[in-house]
Amino acid sequence: MICLLVLTFACGALSATTTTTAPTYAPDLATGLKEAFNGIDTDGSGIADAAEFRQLFDKYDVNHDGRLELSEYMNANKVSKSFAEKVYQPFDTDHDDDLQGAELNNVIPVLDSNGDGVVSMSEFVNEYQKIFAATQNPTVGK
Repeated sequence: MICLLVLTFACGALSATTTTTAPTYAPDLATGLKEAFNGIDTDGSGIADAAEFRQLFDKYDVNHDGRLELSEYMNANKVSKSFAEKVYQPFDTDHDDDLQGAELNNVIPVLDSNGDGVVSMSEFVNEYQKIFAATQNPTVGK
Protein backbone atom coordinates (compact mmCIF):
# COMPACT_ATOMS: atom_id res chain seq x y z
CA MET A 1 0.00 0.00 0.00
CA ILE A 2 2.53 2.57 1.04
CA CYS A 3 4.80 1.51 -1.77
CA LEU A 4 2.06 2.52 -4.09
CA LEU A 5 2.50 6.09 -2.97
CA VAL A 6 6.08 5.91 -4.03
CA LEU A 7 5.08 4.37 -7.35
CA THR A 8 3.16 7.49 -8.19
CA PHE A 9 6.21 9.68 -7.62
CA ALA A 10 8.20 7.37 -9.85
CA CYS A 11 5.54 7.41 -12.55
CA GLY A 12 5.43 11.20 -12.46
CA ALA A 13 9.18 11.40 -12.78
CA LEU A 14 9.18 8.95 -15.65
CA SER A 15 6.72 10.97 -17.70
CA ALA A 16 8.30 14.35 -17.01
CA THR A 17 10.26 16.13 -19.71
CA THR A 18 12.75 18.86 -19.19
CA THR A 19 12.75 22.19 -20.99
CA THR A 20 16.04 22.09 -22.82
CA THR A 21 16.80 22.53 -26.50
CA ALA A 22 16.40 18.82 -27.13
CA PRO A 23 13.76 17.10 -25.01
CA THR A 24 15.13 14.63 -22.50
CA TYR A 25 13.14 12.17 -20.47
CA ALA A 26 13.33 10.95 -16.92
CA PRO A 27 14.84 7.50 -16.33
CA ASP A 28 12.98 4.32 -17.19
CA LEU A 29 10.42 2.79 -14.86
CA ALA A 30 12.85 0.41 -13.16
CA THR A 31 15.27 3.24 -12.39
CA GLY A 32 12.47 5.39 -10.99
CA LEU A 33 11.23 2.52 -8.85
CA LYS A 34 14.73 1.87 -7.51
CA GLU A 35 15.00 5.52 -6.52
CA ALA A 36 11.57 5.31 -4.89
CA PHE A 37 12.61 2.19 -2.98
CA ASN A 38 15.69 3.99 -1.68
CA GLY A 39 13.36 6.65 -0.28
CA ILE A 40 11.50 3.98 1.71
CA ASP A 41 14.65 2.12 2.82
CA THR A 42 15.64 4.80 5.33
CA ASP A 43 18.36 2.72 6.99
CA GLY A 44 20.00 1.77 3.68
CA SER A 45 19.82 -1.96 4.42
CA GLY A 46 18.55 -2.93 0.97
CA ILE A 47 15.25 -4.14 2.39
CA ALA A 48 12.08 -2.34 3.40
CA ASP A 49 10.40 -3.56 6.54
CA ALA A 50 7.06 -2.85 8.18
CA ALA A 51 8.46 0.04 10.25
CA GLU A 52 9.76 1.82 7.15
CA PHE A 53 6.42 1.40 5.37
CA ARG A 54 4.69 2.71 8.49
CA GLN A 55 6.86 5.85 8.44
CA LEU A 56 5.81 6.53 4.87
CA PHE A 57 2.16 5.91 5.75
CA ASP A 58 2.36 8.39 8.62
CA LYS A 59 3.96 10.98 6.36
CA TYR A 60 1.06 10.86 3.90
CA ASP A 61 -1.70 10.67 6.51
CA VAL A 62 -1.92 14.46 6.53
CA ASN A 63 -4.90 14.72 8.89
CA HIS A 64 -3.32 12.14 11.26
CA ASP A 65 -6.48 10.08 11.68
CA GLY A 66 -4.73 6.74 11.19
CA ARG A 67 -6.26 6.26 7.75
CA LEU A 68 -4.66 6.93 4.41
CA GLU A 69 -7.64 8.14 2.44
CA LEU A 70 -7.76 7.96 -1.32
CA SER A 71 -8.14 11.74 -1.45
CA GLU A 72 -4.94 12.21 0.64
CA TYR A 73 -3.10 9.94 -1.74
CA MET A 74 -4.47 11.75 -4.80
CA ASN A 75 -3.64 15.21 -3.44
CA ALA A 76 -0.13 14.30 -2.28
CA ASN A 77 0.77 12.65 -5.56
CA LYS A 78 -1.27 14.72 -8.03
CA VAL A 79 -2.87 11.69 -9.68
CA SER A 80 -6.34 10.99 -11.03
CA LYS A 81 -8.94 9.11 -9.03
CA SER A 82 -8.96 6.25 -11.55
CA PHE A 83 -5.19 5.80 -11.22
CA ALA A 84 -5.33 6.02 -7.44
CA GLU A 85 -8.12 3.44 -7.27
CA LYS A 86 -6.12 1.02 -9.41
CA VAL A 87 -3.08 1.49 -7.18
CA TYR A 88 -5.14 0.97 -3.98
CA GLN A 89 -6.88 -2.16 -5.26
CA PRO A 90 -4.40 -4.80 -4.00
CA PHE A 91 -4.45 -3.36 -0.48
CA ASP A 92 -7.89 -1.83 0.11
CA THR A 93 -9.57 -5.14 0.92
CA ASP A 94 -12.80 -3.58 2.21
CA HIS A 95 -13.03 -1.22 -0.80
CA ASP A 96 -13.75 1.89 1.29
CA ASP A 97 -11.12 4.08 -0.43
CA ASP A 98 -8.85 4.31 2.59
CA LEU A 99 -6.09 2.18 4.02
CA GLN A 100 -5.83 1.49 7.71
CA GLY A 101 -5.21 -1.15 10.36
CA ALA A 102 -5.05 -4.64 8.93
CA GLU A 103 -4.80 -3.27 5.38
CA LEU A 104 -1.46 -1.72 6.27
CA ASN A 105 -0.37 -5.21 7.24
CA ASN A 106 -1.11 -6.33 3.64
CA VAL A 107 1.82 -4.37 2.22
CA ILE A 108 4.56 -6.84 3.04
CA PRO A 109 2.68 -10.01 2.01
CA VAL A 110 1.59 -8.49 -1.31
CA LEU A 111 5.07 -7.24 -2.24
CA ASP A 112 7.20 -9.93 -0.56
CA SER A 113 7.37 -12.51 -3.34
CA ASN A 114 9.86 -14.81 -1.57
CA GLY A 115 8.05 -14.84 1.79
CA ASP A 116 10.94 -13.70 3.98
CA GLY A 117 8.92 -10.99 5.74
CA VAL A 118 10.61 -7.97 4.12
CA VAL A 119 10.60 -6.37 0.69
CA SER A 120 13.86 -6.24 -1.26
CA MET A 121 14.52 -3.73 -3.99
CA SER A 122 14.10 -6.37 -6.69
CA GLU A 123 10.75 -7.50 -5.22
CA PHE A 124 9.61 -3.88 -5.01
CA VAL A 125 10.59 -3.16 -8.61
CA ASN A 126 9.10 -6.40 -9.96
CA GLU A 127 5.77 -6.05 -8.16
CA TYR A 128 5.38 -2.38 -9.05
CA GLN A 129 6.19 -3.01 -12.68
CA LYS A 130 3.23 -5.42 -12.66
CA ILE A 131 1.00 -2.81 -11.01
CA PHE A 132 2.17 -0.14 -13.42
CA ALA A 133 1.50 -2.42 -16.40
CA ALA A 134 -2.00 -3.11 -15.11
CA THR A 135 -2.73 0.63 -14.83
CA GLN A 136 -1.57 1.19 -18.40
CA ASN A 137 -3.58 -1.69 -19.84
CA PRO A 138 -7.12 -1.48 -18.47
CA THR A 139 -9.52 -4.25 -19.32
CA VAL A 140 -11.40 -3.45 -22.53
CA GLY A 141 -15.05 -2.65 -21.96
CA LYS A 142 -14.70 -1.68 -18.31
